[in-house]
Amino acid sequence: MDIPAGLLPGHYLWFAVLLHALLLVLAAGTAPWSKLRDSEAPHGYTGAIVAVMVLWMLRGGIQPGLDYHLPGATALCLMFEWQFALFAASTVLAAATWHGAAGWEAFGVNALVTGAVSVIMARLLLYFAQRRLPHNFFVYVFINAFLAGARVAIQGLAALRRCRISELSR
Repeated sequence: MDIPAGLLPGHYLWFAVLLHALLLVLAAGTAPWSKLRDSEAPHGYTGAIVAVMVLWMLRGGIQPGLDYHLPGATALCLMFEWQFALFAASTVLAAATWHGAAGWEAFGVNALVTGAVSVIMARLLLYFAQRRLPHNFFVYVFINAFLAGARVAIQGLAALRRCRISELSR
């Protein structure tokens, strides 16, 4: 989902860029870089980024200016650590923005909404499932995949409602 820059004031856009940059610095400082030393891990990570990039280019439009794409950041978080998922979501969003999906002015907002919030919520659900629920494959699939996917759908509906409210107030 891409939020157009015209819907938000300029100071919100700058605050989002600053917050996204701080999250990227935190992720770079805490990332387990040793996991990428394996000979096959970088190829799988790059392949996942390309796959999510292709899926994000296939958009379903709700209304002009508000496109909904498949929730790839949640899958990246479950496949890799949250730090690598945040880097991948930022890379995919940069490619989608370069492709012309949204303006660069709203990159920070879109990175927070589509990347950071999805990754953080998926990581929190994974942490909850690992600590509080029985260790079972079906618990992993139903809690992490389905609940995280439902959360992304609810997030899209909330953004659609906010966009309609802001259009009505003009």
